[in-house]
Amino acid sequence: MRAECPQCGKQYKISSDLAGKKVRCSQCNQIFSVGGLDPLQPLAGAVDDMPLPPTETQSPLRPRRRPAPPEVAPARVPLGAPRADTGHSLGQLILPTKNPVSIFAYYLGVGSLICVPILGLPAMVCGLIGLIKCISRKQTTGLAHSLSGIFLPFVGAGLIFLCWWWIENGNRF
Repeated sequence: MRAECPQCGKQYKISSDLAGKKVRCSQCNQIFSVGGLDPLQPLAGAVDDMPLPPTETQSPLRPRRRPAPPEVAPARVPLGAPRADTGHSLGQLILPTKNPVSIFAYYLGVGSLICVPILGLPAMVCGLIGLIKCISRKQTTGLAHSLSGIFLPFVGAGLIFLCWWWIENGNRF
């Protein structure tokens, strides 16, 4: 029986009673086991060109793929927590606490739809102050509220004018 050291490649002639036992190489001192009949080694005279059948875990058509890594769910952020992109929470985006003048202008503008002569001018002044704060401080919110405070009094004045015109022309358009 023949054996070969897997480390240095030195070949030995050994007796068959050492099959399956561990021996030490005299050249490199590597310990290796001496195999008996290896089922993966082809027998003498076997045809080497025949392909082996695929195993149960291997498909004959395509190579094995690694399994996909498990998907990680995004972390839940509490409702009042600041957003990562703007630094504002959802409540601060809806009601701008850093620019209270703009929210006051919005409410005055909504009120001016009913009573333009009293609430229209204060809504426009507060809207302009809030707009200046929004433009001068890039981080301040409330741009839409400021613009609403500026333009809603004009909408209210237009509605009053349409109502006056409708009454004057005999309730017809």
